[in-house]
Amino acid sequence: MTFARLLPLPPTASSTQTNILMMHGSADRTIPPAATTAAANQLQSSGLNVSSKIYPGISHTISSEEARDTVIFLRVRFK
Repeated sequence: MTFARLLPLPPTASSTQTNILMMHGSADRTIPPAATTAAANQLQSSGLNVSSKIYPGISHTISSEEARDTVIFLRVRFK
């Protein structure tokens, strides 16, 4: 899982067994939300299983919605 991240280098490995959740606030003025969209696309192109979500009105923080989605993501994958 990532919150408001940049992907400075292209991935060097891929795994269809690895699930990635990328989250970003649409009102983030520290790291633009387009950075997460670009990183998700780059990781998907490498064969990784990536889900991404942009949260409307959220700035550079972890919102309660993102925390909830994180818990759901972890529960589904680590039953």
